[in-house]
Amino acid sequence: MTDAIIVIIYLTLFVLTGFSLTTAFIRDRHQRVTGYFMVFCLIIMGWQGCEILYHVSQDPLLCRIFFDVKLIFTALSAPQLLLITRAFYGNDRAKRKAADRFLLFIIPLITGCLAATSLYHPLIRAELIILQTAPVHLVRNVRGNWFWVHTAYSYLLTMAAAANIFLNHARLSRKQRAPSMLLMIGVLAVLASNLLIVTNRLDLSVDLTLIGVTVAILFFYTAIAANSTAGFLALVREEIYNCLDESVFILDERDNILDCNRSARQLLQRAGIDEKKAVHISDVIRQLSGQEGPLFEDSDEMALHAQVGDSRLSFSVKKRNMLNRQDRVIGTFASFTDVTEYERMIEALEKQTGEDPLTGLGSRFRYEADLKALGAQPEVLPLSIIMGDVNGLKATNDTLGHRMGDLLLRIVGQVMLEKLPRNGRAYRIGGDEFMLLLPGVDQQQALALADDFCETFGKIKRHPFEISVAFGVVTRVSMSERLEELIQAADELMYRAKAVAHN
Repeated sequence: MTDAIIVIIYLTLFVLTGFSLTTAFIRDRHQRVTGYFMVFCLIIMGWQGCEILYHVSQDPLLCRIFFDVKLIFTALSAPQLLLITRAFYGNDRAKRKAADRFLLFIIPLITGCLAATSLYHPLIRAELIILQTAPVHLVRNVRGNWFWVHTAYSYLLTMAAAANIFLNHARLSRKQRAPSMLLMIGVLAVLASNLLIVTNRLDLSVDLTLIGVTVAILFFYTAIAANSTAGFLALVREEIYNCLDESVFILDERDNILDCNRSARQLLQRAGIDEKKAVHISDVIRQLSGQEGPLFEDSDEMALHAQVGDSRLSFSVKKRNMLNRQDRVIGTFASFTDVTEYERMIEALEKQTGEDPLTGLGSRFRYEADLKALGAQPEVLPLSIIMGDVNGLKATNDTLGHRMGDLLLRIVGQVMLEKLPRNGRAYRIGGDEFMLLLPGVDQQQALALADDFCETFGKIKRHPFEISVAFGVVTRVSMSERLEELIQAADELMYRAKAVAHN
């Protein structure tokens, strides 16, 4: 192989690298990883330029200079390669990144200084003689001790770049794995070319490492270009995450807070909660509500009433699992949706109409007014009270959607209205809670009515959900019995029935 052929090969590599550099600058220069890539291209073009000038020159002294100077670019290429892989996966954002980068380049800088002055010491070249300049340059090269330090360090950094790719590849989303695979192929091309040189598998006049690095550049650019689309989508998702009105907290498997969006940080600030001290999601909920009892009992949803600054706000708090590709729970997120205005609108509507807008039954306000009125009238005794709670409403909402959940509630309300005694009154007082006030109805009649409800619900099979309601029944037979205690007893009976239904 003559110098002319070698020069043509290096010129081709130089043009390919320059094309990759120019295209990256035009298309993606604002990306952090593209900046590292462009610097890498400039380093490799310096290396290629030295090889071209070395093989073009016929002066032994100039040949020696170009032969040594290329080692400067060779030394700088390995740490820059590692920086590319770190930036690709976002691992280059350490607080001490400037200091880390300086430490990374100490040995390459020493190598560059020694290479520039190698005519005056044997640390890089113990002996270097230009034996022939045409038709091909031949040298007698005995490497010095520092050259092997440089070589070992370069191999170590290249393997570190490969290890960084392997460690991060599995953590990527499916759309980001294809660009990561291209990056991996590029680094493997560098390692393979180095391996061929170390094992003397091919004895060529061209620098196989430089060919491998140039091939890697083509893969790197393709990976970065493909990753820019995935990166753009990740940026969009991040922006959507931060623009949500809901306050979202990302939690680990133990419900410790890992991150939160902009709305969540504003909520903590308004509530006077130090973000750095908000370690666990229960800390946030308890500080907002002042609630000390258990949270999310038998449910991933809860209503939260919080004092935020000078305002009393209501939130719907929901927890959802995050699953990996093996359907294993890797964490959760909790969302706080401000439902204050919605609750105020519903409250105003119920006050005006006295009617629950979903079921057509009486509202909580009408129930409280009627209970007070009936409680003061001895002539209505016996006064039976039936408290009901719909079983499985949350499961219906989660699996079939809230439209099916609303249909379930409407059916329950409709059956109650149809079966209600002439003087009876039915109300929906909460999400899945119902109350019946039955003046002139004794305990046995009220229990029979509750059984009739359950039997009727069990016969309704035309919907994709089962209808089941737990009831608690009490009867006031004397004015000396306090209504508050009776309602508490009905509530306890209802929850016992609900526990039986779950079992």
